[in-house]
Amino acid sequence: MSTGRLTGGTWVLWEHGEPVAEETWQREDTPEGPVWRSAIRSNFPWPYRTHLTLALTPDLAWRELLIRLEREGEAPVEYRGHPEEAMWLALRRAGTEESHGFYDWEPRMEIDYPSPLFNTLTLKRLALQEGEARELQVYAIDPFTFTTGRILQGYERLADTQVRCRAGTFQGRHYRYVNALTKYVGDIYTDEEDNVLDYKGAWELTEARHGAP
Repeated sequence: MSTGRLTGGTWVLWEHGEPVAEETWQREDTPEGPVWRSAIRSNFPWPYRTHLTLALTPDLAWRELLIRLEREGEAPVEYRGHPEEAMWLALRRAGTEESHGFYDWEPRMEIDYPSPLFNTLTLKRLALQEGEARELQVYAIDPFTFTTGRILQGYERLADTQVRCRAGTFQGRHYRYVNALTKYVGDIYTDEEDNVLDYKGAWELTEARHGAP
């Protein structure tokens, strides 16, 4: 059984039993609040790298989200978003071109992006009890264009369970995820601090780094 606080690791995205993407991540605790950083490498649908920085307050509210997309032969594309009063402010920069986005924002809303970090942070903030379910409004960011759309998602915490993945065996939790727009339903298994271990049919933790309990 894996013990100690999970502070980093590597997720692999599987498709038909083959790895198509890898994300290596690390959590850092700072006086301003926790910061998660990760790097995604993939060859699907073309070779690219993405760097993510998710900065939160001590009570896990958003401070800032940074995304940098790199593709061979092209200028990097960057996204910077943060809440300000009742708005989520976004800046997209590609070379010398910039565009701005302004979105209605409430503290209970979430940001989504195709990385297990975002499921992890949403589950940490929801803090669901066993048997509890909740729907929430989410701004979903496209990983290549950075366009943003508002969708409805739902999470339900099912029975706690022991979770086995390539990174080890953990005492963990089982969640059911629903995308109300696409009707997609997925099963997500986490450790006891809601770090994603196994997102069935998608991401799996293959390496784990532990800090002090």
